[in-house]
Amino acid sequence: MRHPVFSALALLGLVGCGGSDGKQQQPDSGLVTCQTAAERTMACTVTVVPELLQFETQNPPEFSVQLAYNTAWDVPQRFPTTCEPLALAVADSSNGFRPRFDDVSCASSNPRIVMLMADDVIGGNRYALSINDKKLPAPVAGVRTLDPMRIYVVNQATLDTWRKALGLSGLDWTHYGMAVVIYRDRTLTPVAGIRPTRTVPDGADPFLKPGSEVFFLSADRERVEIGATATTASGVALFPLVGNRSLDVSGTTGAGFEFVGISAPPGGLFIETCDQI
Repeated sequence: MRHPVFSALALLGLVGCGGSDGKQQQPDSGLVTCQTAAERTMACTVTVVPELLQFETQNPPEFSVQLAYNTAWDVPQRFPTTCEPLALAVADSSNGFRPRFDDVSCASSNPRIVMLMADDVIGGNRYALSINDKKLPAPVAGVRTLDPMRIYVVNQATLDTWRKALGLSGLDWTHYGMAVVIYRDRTLTPVAGIRPTRTVPDGADPFLKPGSEVFFLSADRERVEIGATATTASGVALFPLVGNRSLDVSGTTGAGFEFVGISAPPGGLFIETCDQI
């Protein structure tokens, strides 16, 4: 389902915004202030080479995908889905689904994370809006390069199937989004048996409630495993979240896992990994 930011833009943009906070509640009604080019005064550039994969099959996508690049958290509690991206590119078979973003700006009020939004090209209706982010690498001889930056796309039909299977019929998906977390071991292999936890400042981190706060995908990454209480061989957990509100999560199964902040744009997906420490 094509997101408004893509249908409204045909040229490269110069501004961006984004962010996250903490609790599930109705989204803010205030205006989002995108960072202007004049506010990007820090000298910071990065070259990003995305590597696109279809989430369900782990193979390259079948159809063209439009990518929008931005810095991730310029404005608290917001993804920059409604701001002009810093750069646009189309990933397709002509470039091996690896289009380059050469020397794009990584200057922001919080220049640690960059992100790519993936969606249909103009006129398409195959893919759901998905967001993938990554920490900026340290410069080598003054140059920053992310090559590759793994980007997942998800069929809109798959997302619709997940939503229906959750059984949360009261959710308004124009307000809610979904975080997709892949739990991986130290070899980056998906891990079964993970029970996600909510990270809290003090005391033991509580487990999230299966069937309401967290759900789990089947080994083929296409179906929600109804009744599952931990990850399957896919290592994937789904978290429905009020759009742009965030949650810190981790997971335990013997050895611990890092904690990650997850959020989701209204109506779309945020795809994140949680790795074994």
